[in-house]
Amino acid sequence: MSTHADEMIELWTSTVLFMAALTIAIGLIHAGSNDIRLLDERISAQDRNVHPTLHSRGEFVMSGARLAATLMNMQDEQADIVIQGKRIAAHTDSRMVDISFISLHAIYQKRIVRSEDGRIMEIHYDLGG
Repeated sequence: MSTHADEMIELWTSTVLFMAALTIAIGLIHAGSNDIRLLDERISAQDRNVHPTLHSRGEFVMSGARLAATLMNMQDEQADIVIQGKRIAAHTDSRMVDISFISLHAIYQKRIVRSEDGRIMEIHYDLGG
């Protein structure tokens, strides 16, 4: 009978330790989330013109073929696009754009020009990468 009591005590102890570890883990996740939120609020309060942007490093380099496909599929762009010094005005119909000057096998580097308030004014694509 004592072996059953020992097993029950061991099971109870394991359950209590597991629940304590789970509670601590949830508390740490919640505290980290609150810290990130407070930091974001503090940064936003310091400068209203700072807007966080997320992007992968690969999105600023693309092949000429992908660039041409992007231009052919664009719809009502809000910013001018400049490719190797040739400007495509915002709101231009993609069917009217001449893309024959784009080298399909070349690599283009994307550079974004923003206004003082953070809005995108121009997107430049230059050869290189």
